[in-house]
Amino acid sequence: MEKGELEFLQQQGIVFNNVIAKGGFGTIYSVYHVNYKSTFALKFIPMIAFSQSELDCLIALDDPKIIRLYKYFTYKDNCYMLMELCTNDLEKYIKMKKNIDKFEMRKLIQDHSNSKSSISAKRQRFGFQISK
Repeated sequence: MEKGELEFLQQQGIVFNNVIAKGGFGTIYSVYHVNYKSTFALKFIPMIAFSQSELDCLIALDDPKIIRLYKYFTYKDNCYMLMELCTNDLEKYIKMKKNIDKFEMRKLIQDHSNSKSSISAKRQRFGFQISK
């Protein structure tokens, strides 16, 4: 990350902790927001990866089982998404738990399905095509 980006994000009240993950769509950092006095995830992605309406759709999602996008910043050709920090991971949970009974498995599947339905409904409201 270049010096200008760091200065811009510091002006937004963001203090970097560490890198959480790197992938094909960008880098995710653990950050502390001075104004909110809380720790968040900050996802850094090229602006061409999202449209304004898709960002608005992500902000409008309000489901306790979906990681929340609180706000975003743009600097040059990049987008910085300030998101809820989730320290849990379903794959790690299943591996750690090892023996999940059928009732808990049913709940996990139902929660996953409900989350996908919530996203699909919001995407349709914002005019996105849903592939089947």
